[in-house]
Amino acid sequence: TVSPIINDIIENGSNGQVASATPAVGIVISDVSEENAQYYGLESAGVYIAQVTGANALKAGFQEGDRVVSFNGTAITGSSDFITLVRKCNVGDTVTVVVSRNGQQIEIKTVLEELQTND
Repeated sequence: TVSPIINDIIENGSNGQVASATPAVGIVISDVSEENAQYYGLESAGVYIAQVTGANALKAGFQEGDRVVSFNGTAITGSSDFITLVRKCNVGDTVTVVVSRNGQQIEIKTVLEELQTND
């Protein structure tokens, strides 16, 4: 006899008991208003990297204070845009993120990691 899990994989192409991993870049981002950008001496309002938390993101070269310009060619205007685009990808996908650092645009390729949650 075939176990119910194996049968589910055969019939549906997936194991219904395993939730798919949530993709993440491995950075903590924050929306910065025009007023706050001026106050902190930042180049402009936008989505900034507050912290680099993932091993892949560190290796790829993201830095705190980078402003996120685009994700896979789509302009980023808010953190919700960024999160929505990341969630459409899969863990293990290679993505291209353009950041602005010291007035220069830098293209960073990184592999998406599994979102780590603090349970």
